[in-house]
Amino acid sequence: MKAKKSLTRTFVLLIVTVALVPPSHTQHNPSRPSPVTQSDALLDSVTVVVQIRQGWNMISNPVYRAPGTDSICQIFPGAIPCCIYRWWGGYQCSYTFRNGEGGWFKFASPGIYSIGGEPISQDSILVSAGWNIIGSISYPVAVSTIITIPDGIISSPFFQYDGRYAIADTIRPGWAYWVKASSGGGKIILSSTVRQKGV
Repeated sequence: MKAKKSLTRTFVLLIVTVALVPPSHTQHNPSRPSPVTQSDALLDSVTVVVQIRQGWNMISNPVYRAPGTDSICQIFPGAIPCCIYRWWGGYQCSYTFRNGEGGWFKFASPGIYSIGGEPISQDSILVSAGWNIIGSISYPVAVSTIITIPDGIISSPFFQYDGRYAIADTIRPGWAYWVKASSGGGKIILSSTVRQKGV
């Protein structure tokens, strides 16, 4: 599910090397930079600029791209292989970059990639019982505003990775997050009405 906002926003994200395991402990004070809005032109598109480091990176697709333009090879031609490793109780390789999903990518060298498409201001993400890797939307979402269907299925903080796991207070465009659900078949709802300059 997507909702479109008439805004052009460019986010600069730093994606860090990661380990392919769910979090086993909590760390606070995450050090990764926040997205920076570079444009407020009233156009119906956004571009998220993702800075990739050599090795493993944990990211998501924060924009809507039409079928046929959402393959990993098109968005991240430097990924080896052109595959996102999703977590559904075990790792699965997918060759398309679907909204709502987060996962792991491996790169032979660092680079900068731009993900352009239609903005997404709301998404509902299906979760299974246990650990899940969820994606993001086009705008930051405070964890405190996240709702679930049914209520109360989130049984852990949201974790990002920055060399070590850290508790996230915001779901940021282009990043991916671990979260644990107490039951399967529910949904996590990400929604943002961000319009203010500089967010």
